[in-house]
Amino acid sequence: AALWTALLVVELDALLGVYLAGQELLLFDQIQLLSHGLRLAEDLGGAPALGGIGLLLVALGMLGVVAVRLFRVGLDAPGLRRVAPVLVLLGGAGALVGDGWPARWTATSLVPNVRTSVAVWSGLRQELGANPNDQWTGVVLPRRPDVHVYIVESYGRILAEHDDARAAWFAQLHDLDVQLGEGGWHAASGWLVAPVSGGRSWIADASLLSGMRIQSSAVYTHLAPTLSTRPSLPQSLAAAGYATVVVRPKDRQRPGLPLRDDFGWKHPVFSAEIDWTGPPWGWGEIPDQFSLGRLRDDVLPGIVGPRFVLFHGVSSHGPWRSVPAMVEDWRALPDVLEGAPGQESDSAPVDELLRQLRQYQRHEGKPVRDLVRSFDAAGARYQASVHYGLRATVDHLVRWAPDASAGDGAVVFVLGDHQPPILSRQDADGTLSFDVPLHVLATDPALLEPWVRWGFTAGMVPAIGPARLGHEDFYGAVMAAIVGDDQPVMGLDLAWQ
Repeated sequence: AALWTALLVVELDALLGVYLAGQELLLFDQIQLLSHGLRLAEDLGGAPALGGIGLLLVALGMLGVVAVRLFRVGLDAPGLRRVAPVLVLLGGAGALVGDGWPARWTATSLVPNVRTSVAVWSGLRQELGANPNDQWTGVVLPRRPDVHVYIVESYGRILAEHDDARAAWFAQLHDLDVQLGEGGWHAASGWLVAPVSGGRSWIADASLLSGMRIQSSAVYTHLAPTLSTRPSLPQSLAAAGYATVVVRPKDRQRPGLPLRDDFGWKHPVFSAEIDWTGPPWGWGEIPDQFSLGRLRDDVLPGIVGPRFVLFHGVSSHGPWRSVPAMVEDWRALPDVLEGAPGQESDSAPVDELLRQLRQYQRHEGKPVRDLVRSFDAAGARYQASVHYGLRATVDHLVRWAPDASAGDGAVVFVLGDHQPPILSRQDADGTLSFDVPLHVLATDPALLEPWVRWGFTAGMVPAIGPARLGHEDFYGAVMAAIVGDDQPVMGLDLAWQ
């Protein structure tokens, strides 16, 4: 009974991973994710969500008690010895049938999951290999443009994978391309392969900056205390005379969750520094346009360049219930949004979760994990939220362009951290795309030439083709592009993951 209850919990956990990220998550990794899961539940549903988790744990415990009683009744039942071989025979036949069987055999995926978990646990005790990006420590740069990275939350290749999303996305990118051109920017676009899908932005960010492919929270937790002393993009640029700035609008001091600064940023800007006085809007609470305005008008003018800036947007984070208004003056946003239609209620995230869960049911004998959902109304809301994040970023860049054209100019990267949760699904062959768009912008077109040589296409619309770089290659590619190398420097792949 204890084993059966444990396997049921494992199966429910696997279903949750498939629902959110399109893949079963590593069991060892999820131990590290427990605290993040509780924080996410608190952010999305508040105290009721935490209470619901508590009730679920109680229900699972009661289910185990019921299972014990049922198995005891079965052991005491007459004729069990005659029934047991039949049950074993049926079970063995079901295992041989495989995908055609109407049930899923938990152990067939649990065993490799445990093996991989053990491999990761063992790998954490090994010395890391040499990082090719070590060469950038102390390098003298021929020019020092401002380098900015703007991450649009959950901005993924899914927008190019669905016919009913691609045309609208391309049209939106074309309009943004025109706006950027009028503001003095040149663009080239392509794809990156993110290390994660459906969530865990902090892992994607760490891979992007460290030049190491980090795919699990367990690996990140192991490496995090050492990231400020290892070679990284902010560290290399700081050594070259850059002022480093990070803007994370969602991060705030909470009990048991201190603010983290893994890369030793000189100018960290968190929720308290942004000072949002309007109503909480969506999961991120602060609309991206307001945070970008604060960065542009209040933070950057007080920092002598060149500057390396990392901005992680929050407005396109799920559950994509409403899109904040775009206004001419970002300082007016708190008053504009106060009581505005579409503002999320406390129960809105839970309502959205339940609505989407109702779409997950058996269909023509196929289990949920075999279905590839269409880009439905939830996808349209996701696309609108991503478009808002892109519009807010482009509006910010156009307004900032006169300052960016001074000195050695500026090179800007606008990209996604990972594919969105819930919407992304495995293809028919079982593969899951991890690709995210990467737009490279520059005030001087010469700064784009290395990226064009590496396969990026001119403009904001990326060509539909394979990704040539991963998140872990971004560090080396940025440095190589500034130096003028012909090839990007590839990052370190932690193979034992």
